[in-house]
Amino acid sequence: ITSLDTEAQLYSLFAQKKGDRAVMLEYDETQQNVSEENVILSNEYVFVQPYSGEHIQVLSDVASTYYQNLTTPTIVETIEANCSDFDQYGLGDEPEYRETIVSRTTNSDGEYEYTTTDYLFGYTYGENDEYIYFREGDSTLVMGVEVSCLDTRQFEPFSFVNKLLYLGSVNDIQSCSITVGGETHTFSIRRAETTAQTSEATESSSTEEDLATYRVDDTLVNTDAFLSMYQNFLSIPPEYEIWVEDEGVPSYDESDAIEFRIVYNDGTEETIRYYRLSEFYYVTQVQDDLWFACGSSYVENFLEAFNECLNAKVG
Repeated sequence: ITSLDTEAQLYSLFAQKKGDRAVMLEYDETQQNVSEENVILSNEYVFVQPYSGEHIQVLSDVASTYYQNLTTPTIVETIEANCSDFDQYGLGDEPEYRETIVSRTTNSDGEYEYTTTDYLFGYTYGENDEYIYFREGDSTLVMGVEVSCLDTRQFEPFSFVNKLLYLGSVNDIQSCSITVGGETHTFSIRRAETTAQTSEATESSSTEEDLATYRVDDTLVNTDAFLSMYQNFLSIPPEYEIWVEDEGVPSYDESDAIEFRIVYNDGTEETIRYYRLSEFYYVTQVQDDLWFACGSSYVENFLEAFNECLNAKVG
């Protein structure tokens, strides 16, 4: 079995469990893995499938944690050396599991060299299903490996999703309007001009947040209260996904909704909505055919911070 070189750079990863959607990640050098206080801005890997849209991002540590912990399967026994019927082992055109990894290294000339590893896993077998049939690429050799080699692998696309959906830094927005229970409040951000900074402020390395004031409905509010509210909004994580093709549009309560409308510094706008699905969940639409369900406790934490911000007026 070709060994995985987890010290090489992960370039792309394809994984699929039979009957489920495939996931494919790919390295994108135009992305930046940048971290600021409390906000992950971007990641160097993007989804090729099954997701689309800027809000569905790959886990930021997929290469450093997931890929580097993958194990190379170890042969337990040879099942069939020149197999012609792979379906009997679950290793045919649609294997039970498939994992294709492309890694790359740099040679002495500074050029990339790519290596592709294609693993196929079939049915489990053994007295306690402790083994699984295995084949590499288009090889005719069927082997048995320990089923525990699947423990370091993920085949569900949702497991690769960054659970922070809305990652916009507060420094990138100029205003936002929040509608709850049919009542709308508008928050505006006023930032001091760089040229107006005093030498004292410059020496203390004040951040842009330090130099901004926040107003709700034209009344000054406490900075910490606003930032806490905004951070609570960013921190609403999805717990599971709802594909319209499989389950239809979720039956949410349209009267119990939260609308968060953001105007960015460049003038672009975005509207994000959460709808009550049940006692325990809200839903938000992340692409035309996909909704994410989020725990109601996180939404309620945001609403609590929102109300605290409304009551934190200082002018």
